[in-house]
Amino acid sequence: MDDRAWLARAIELNCDALLRIAAQLVAVLRLPGGGMKDSLPAAIYFRVLRILRPAESAVRRLIVLEAIGLDDEPGIPRKPPDNGTTRAKTQSGSRSKPKADPAFQLFDPFKPLPDNPWITEGDKHEDVSDALPGSADFRPDEPRDAKSLGRRVRALIDALDDLPAQAKRLARWRLTRRRPRRLSSLRPGFPPGYRRGRPIHEVDSVLRECQGLVGWANKPPGQR
Repeated sequence: MDDRAWLARAIELNCDALLRIAAQLVAVLRLPGGGMKDSLPAAIYFRVLRILRPAESAVRRLIVLEAIGLDDEPGIPRKPPDNGTTRAKTQSGSRSKPKADPAFQLFDPFKPLPDNPWITEGDKHEDVSDALPGSADFRPDEPRDAKSLGRRVRALIDALDDLPAQAKRLARWRLTRRRPRRLSSLRPGFPPGYRRGRPIHEVDSVLRECQGLVGWANKPPGQR
């Protein structure tokens, strides 16, 4: 088996594992009659976040692996932004469609600030307060807004269901960026949610595997 076929098989296996993990999160977030819960007790909220963050990091690394070689393909189309105010829609006067779920976040959040070293900047935009697990103000039963978690899980599943489309999104960014704030979709060092010690959940092993695959793919062919 050559390197390309081996890598494709590794991507497939890790994708299947992440879909299983995402199904576990959906089971926690889903209402008995369908739909997603609007809130969760704080203890469960942070438990979901603890699994979701490394799962998202692992998916980003699978997207980077899937995008290998796409930068060399000319003419990757870039979709124009659709803000619902195009001339055709304005003239037709038709009612706007329901707001779509956000696309999967292709980029690792930047390094966290030192005051809360385990929370990323992306998490801080989700109204995460100072009442964290282990703090004196933390109340396990306090309800937390879980709508953002539901959106992120849905985006995670959508990305896993069509990795080639996500890889093309990443390739478009690479081909069209001008003086970017960042040179890579992945941040240097350990990924968000990475557990340095012994894995305690399947997602820890999957993220470690995906991180290793990216390191392997970045080596020259003669050093793999």
